[in-house]
Amino acid sequence: MVRALAVVVPDDPDGRPVGGVACVMEPGDVFDAHAHPPHQLAWCSRGEVDVRIGHELWPVSPDRALWIPGGARHAVRARRWSVFRSVYFRPWYAPDGPGDPLLVDASPLLRELIRHIGDARLSETEREHAGRVVRDLVRSSPTGEAPVVLPADPRALQVARGILARPADDRGLAEWGREVGASVRTLSRLFRQETGLSFVQWRARARLTASVSHLRAGLPVGAVAHLVGYSDVSSYVAAFRRAFHCTPRRYRARMAAGPQFVAADHDSPPGHVVRLPSLR
Repeated sequence: MVRALAVVVPDDPDGRPVGGVACVMEPGDVFDAHAHPPHQLAWCSRGEVDVRIGHELWPVSPDRALWIPGGARHAVRARRWSVFRSVYFRPWYAPDGPGDPLLVDASPLLRELIRHIGDARLSETEREHAGRVVRDLVRSSPTGEAPVVLPADPRALQVARGILARPADDRGLAEWGREVGASVRTLSRLFRQETGLSFVQWRARARLTASVSHLRAGLPVGAVAHLVGYSDVSSYVAAFRRAFHCTPRRYRARMAAGPQFVAADHDSPPGHVVRLPSLR
């Protein structure tokens, strides 16, 4: 069950230009697909969620925040116990914000500002000042990482969902085709046409994305490689380095050393919950 920690949102078109929301999400908790005029910067101070925008699946975690443009229909699902935080901007307050979803490096400064904006005790002047800094950080710190793109065709989508659920599944298109009722040629064409990647390339990207979640959980690199379908650890390390520009071991160490804000996430004062958001 989703539990609110703090809610300070822009509640009318001419009122508060910047607001923040924080909530606890249990594994599997979902915010169904919805849209709202304010831009949203989504981040997890603990745990990890997937944000689906159209056919794109974006991971949000302690080291990655996601800019969601106002009006973009999106859904959120928690992979594990998570503290999910968002900053909202009225479009007129952030007219130069990115027009497309953008994954942003969650630097220590950005993390603190996101938490700061959600503090109901701030004055509007303080909140707007922090919001201006967040806008600048979003523009200056994109990660350059691409989402996992889901195919639209229901047969190819069934294959994609199966791989996302079980990344180590090593079945090829012939075996998947028998399960979903499509030929190898059809599935190959659909993946290339609807995701921009071959099936093998798409599966590799999905596996690397899944591996990041296991690394954040502190699992050994060898175990992670096996869990996501690599029989050879060195092949996994090489693929990870190409995608993330560092080794899995270094990435895991960086996450273990990074601030997680555990005390603050659990110590929100009772008066912190202001009202449920009205974002229409």
